[in-house]
Amino acid sequence: MFNLRTPRVMTSLLVLGTLVTLGLTRPVWAGAAPGTVIPVERLTLRQIQQLPDSQVIESRGQRITIGELKRMREAEGRAAEASARAAKNEVDAKLRALQGKLAADKQTIDLQNAKAMAEFARLGHVAAMEQEAAQLWQRAQRASPAEQAQIEQRAAQLLQQLQQMGR
Repeated sequence: MFNLRTPRVMTSLLVLGTLVTLGLTRPVWAGAAPGTVIPVERLTLRQIQQLPDSQVIESRGQRITIGELKRMREAEGRAAEASARAAKNEVDAKLRALQGKLAADKQTIDLQNAKAMAEFARLGHVAAMEQEAAQLWQRAQRASPAEQAQIEQRAAQLLQQLQQMGR
């Protein structure tokens, strides 16, 4: 039986552990013999990146080379970029459609607003003419015959204007 508690074995293990911790020795996978399969679960990302493309690794029961893994990752990255571009193009198209609809809606609202303002102006003009007609009526009650002719002439003009406006 081999005794691990001897001073010589303990010193060797301590030195080896220190060298590995300080990175002064190369781990087994850094110099793995060709054809050696390294379990990926035991590797850090940095260690995986340092492996040659021909190195075979095993993950979840599947074996693959580092080169194949890199190509798969690159293909996944290109697919993700293409998907992101397609999504961006779709969003851009929807945005342009919404901007077009917004512009059309604004134009419709501006047209309706202009019509409403014109109607308010017309109604204000009609109200002013109706008020003038009421004042003419009151003046006509106590006007002289000469003034009566002028009042009737102005009343006829107001009546004609109101009829033209549809009142």
